[in-house]
Amino acid sequence: DAKRNQVDLHCRNGAQLNDHLYINCGGVSASVYGNVYEADVQEEGGSTFFMSNNLNWGYSSMGTSLWAKRDRYTLNDVCEVHTGEAELYGTARLSSISLKYYGFCLVPGTYKVILHFADISKRKHRLSHGKTRRVFDIEIQGIKVEPNFNIEAEGEGQAVNEPITKEYSAEVHNNLLEIHLYWSGKGSILYPSDNYGPLISAITVTLDQSHLSLGVLVGISGSALLFLILFIVFSSMYQEKLRREESIEFYPGGLYNYRKIKAATNNFDDKNRLGEGGFGTVYKGTLSNGTAIAVKKLSTTEEGMNEFMEKSRRITGMKHPNLVTLMGCCAGKNKFLFIYEYIGTKSLQDALFGPEELRPPLDWPTRYRICLGVAEGLSFLHEGSKHKIIHGNIKAENILLDDDLNPKIYDFGFAKIYQKQKSEGTMSYLAPEVKNRALEANADVYGFGVVMLILFSRRRISTPGAGGGDREYLVDQAQIMNRKGHLLNLLEDIQNCDWVEADIVLRLAIQCIDTPPFRPTMSEVVEVLRKERSIETILNKSKGDCSAEEQH
Repeated sequence: DAKRNQVDLHCRNGAQLNDHLYINCGGVSASVYGNVYEADVQEEGGSTFFMSNNLNWGYSSMGTSLWAKRDRYTLNDVCEVHTGEAELYGTARLSSISLKYYGFCLVPGTYKVILHFADISKRKHRLSHGKTRRVFDIEIQGIKVEPNFNIEAEGEGQAVNEPITKEYSAEVHNNLLEIHLYWSGKGSILYPSDNYGPLISAITVTLDQSHLSLGVLVGISGSALLFLILFIVFSSMYQEKLRREESIEFYPGGLYNYRKIKAATNNFDDKNRLGEGGFGTVYKGTLSNGTAIAVKKLSTTEEGMNEFMEKSRRITGMKHPNLVTLMGCCAGKNKFLFIYEYIGTKSLQDALFGPEELRPPLDWPTRYRICLGVAEGLSFLHEGSKHKIIHGNIKAENILLDDDLNPKIYDFGFAKIYQKQKSEGTMSYLAPEVKNRALEANADVYGFGVVMLILFSRRRISTPGAGGGDREYLVDQAQIMNRKGHLLNLLEDIQNCDWVEADIVLRLAIQCIDTPPFRPTMSEVVEVLRKERSIETILNKSKGDCSAEEQH
């Protein structure tokens, strides 16, 4: 944004204005039909803003691929395109989530915008498309012109990789043109190519002369012309004020900006407030396309924003049935916003300890399914995702339940930041060793063990001691019962209880809250809960480790 604002200032100070823009996305400079398409060969993607040397265009990119061994943001396969414009359609720039191109210092007026596409990424996967699709939305000047654009469907009946062009009209009032391609959840991340998401081969922008004839200009009276000039000046000043104060995009080119989210939440109206915690306030919002979202708003310093930006870059768009998807992030007015998919307002904490008339029925199969779902979500974070992620704040409040009582883990990916400002409630879920050393994955295992105890006993994590004595902690009570051989007494009277499974889950919970060397991994926990592995293998492993330590 700093670079983008510098360009805006450069244009306002009398820079030369242009009436065209040609970009060969992902490729070298090329001359096509007498027009020179500028090179766009930068390898940078992820969370990146790039500006051309002549300051007349730039791009921003957000997102990393979940499955690719190496993220690629440009593609090159000239031999696969059968057209005289091969130099344009043989290359492409792509991003897994968001790709936005900017045209700077353009003469105000109506422009013809032509976008060129050829999906050259599927060459090695022509016979295995299945139901996967590369689908993304296209916005020009903030107006959605193509929802759910599918390159393959547009080219149906053509040869593979034959070029596709889409032509649009766009108004430029403040010397700035924005072309935005972004993934909004449609299609598949399991695309035949590892590199899914928005893709474009070239951009052609020319001033539409038919909208700027001399006759029209002559026909405007002096007073009308003066009014028009004043309107443009004040409109530009107002737009600049909005952009400066409320429209700072933390991820340049991201789908969300502060102004859009402010509107979606009705200016963060208290009526839309879903909850409040030690790390921010959560609001419900509705985007202009009707999509319901949950917005977490934090007040933080510039240093804090940079830290959140770095962490959120790795997890934006990460999808798993038992994780709440972080759809995007943005900032404005010293506020940092996380935009999540909206699941609802019911957490596991609410389901267990909320008002009785609002509690859902939690029979044994439902609780077992919740337990397994949370375990699978954590296992994915630790071992299944491209970036190994420690949650660091696993607790019943951070496990949301959808309408079918399926669990979704919330608020993951910011463990190190949260560790700097732990609340007392959170501390009760944290492994004891975390107070003295950095977070590790087995700290999440401890937190999961505590959640298991709460889920199957419906006892709070701590309660006031009898007669005003010290507080009593559920973890201590469970370990005492286990030593006495009365662990099953911890269970709540649960409908349709399976006592064999009950014995397994409670013994597993005790193992999870053991000291770090003896805790299982989350993938081992999942195997036990799926009945793919005996819990005895975990217990025997712990005993073996203990014996080895004693001998040593």
